[in-house]
Amino acid sequence: MSKACQYAVSQSDSYVNICCLTQAFGHEQASVLDGGLPRWEDEGFEIESRDPQPVEKTSCSLSTLGSNWVCEYYQIVFSSLTDPTSSELVLDVCSKGQLASADPEPRTSFLRPHPQPTFNALLATNISKKTSAPYITLLPCEELHKAFDVAGGDSTHNIANSCGSGITAGVLWLALQRLGVFSAISNKSWVGIRKL
Repeated sequence: MSKACQYAVSQSDSYVNICCLTQAFGHEQASVLDGGLPRWEDEGFEIESRDPQPVEKTSCSLSTLGSNWVCEYYQIVFSSLTDPTSSELVLDVCSKGQLASADPEPRTSFLRPHPQPTFNALLATNISKKTSAPYITLLPCEELHKAFDVAGGDSTHNIANSCGSGITAGVLWLALQRLGVFSAISNKSWVGIRKL
């Protein structure tokens, strides 16, 4: 099977979700370029600045969506109504203040529903910004372990990652992948849940 590497040309982190979905459909050789093209350039690696050239076509047979890669809305609702020690563990990319409704939601167009009990993880805790260039990278594993512990993480639980827009939950998935912890991504962002 061919390798597939996803990367960003800016500070966007949406390419992580592409990697997650590619793996979810059976492409085990999917990966991300940590820091994207900006980091690649900043560290002096070669880049091409010409029109794309024809490439040899390749094919791979992707299976249907693998089990346990996506956590459905009803699973999160069930989690919020049951004992957190035996149910789905939800990691959210909002701040503790937002999760507790103490801080305002930055997107004024909607109010975040807060299923309880859940655990949260800060995006800033999982991503390091290099001061020399405008790109983001994951923290070293030891710092990711600390962030996971602070968030109440428990790798013995089934874990679902969530966020407000449906994009940055992939960053939590990637961080957990680096720690060797399998997790799912919520099928509905909080924006989508509010519309139900």
